[in-house]
Amino acid sequence: MVRFELGDRVAVYLKHFRTIQEIRNIEQKHEVENETQNFYKYMLEKMRKECTDEKWKAVSKDKEIGYPKLILYKEDWCLEENPFGITFEWNQKTRRPHFYDNPCYVGIWLPENNENYKKLRDELQKTLAASLQKRNYEKQNEWWVYKRIFKFPKDDLDDIRELENNIISEVNFLKRELSRYEPII
Repeated sequence: MVRFELGDRVAVYLKHFRTIQEIRNIEQKHEVENETQNFYKYMLEKMRKECTDEKWKAVSKDKEIGYPKLILYKEDWCLEENPFGITFEWNQKTRRPHFYDNPCYVGIWLPENNENYKKLRDELQKTLAASLQKRNYEKQNEWWVYKRIFKFPKDDLDDIRELENNIISEVNFLKRELSRYEPII
């Protein structure tokens, strides 16, 4: 007797047809991209509430083209009209600003590549190298002195709370580190 066998891929498709259709609907409505942006905006507010005090101020740079950020700084750290400081940022310019394709960054950010900030960048990179590189920060050029990339957990989205806590923890670590080296600032 001859018997027809479905190919493995077609069998999987048919078995999961409704789920696949729902995923397509989610993609077409850009729901994941919207939730990604909502999470980052939530983190901006969380950092503003949990990481500022009488010494540490916060300024949002939402108008930065494609790179919204929150900068934590001390008022006397402004060498120009824009402060430098501990920054949380993400790239909104990507084609699909999606949880997995669009990580966020935490690090020490300088607003411009002018001579005053260039000297400060060089000094901070030299002074902070040992402590930050141990914690997976990468030495950068231009705007970032050091930055660390935070990616979303791919296996278990319940770990998003862990990601949230890790970001806040790193911001507090950077506050302590920069406070130790305040004389060079």
